Amino acid sequence: METLDIGSKRPHPPEAAEQFLANYIAAKYAPERKMKDVDRILLADVLFIYHTDRRDQFEDKLQQRRFDASIDRLNEYFGNHKLSVLASRLFTCWS
Repeated sequence: METLDIGSKRPHPPEAAEQFLANYIAAKYAPERKMKDVDRILLADVLFIYHTDRRDQFEDKLQQRRFDASIDRLNEYFGNHKLSVLASRLFTCWS
């Protein structure tokens, strides 16, 4: 019985298709950057957006790792809370 090596003969998908898939997956799992009610926004989403926007500003790998660790610690503690809870507590402390 003859076996076929299909894996080596499989054509590579076009680069545009790979890029489309990568963009689709990133958009699917990225938090929305639209205005919405603070009672529905998780602090984990806020931290994720902040991390995404700021991480590349650190050129030093050590600074990037420290930044990653800081965001991870904040996410562990605050991530499951809604933005409205933090906002109301901060407002209460400052008034």
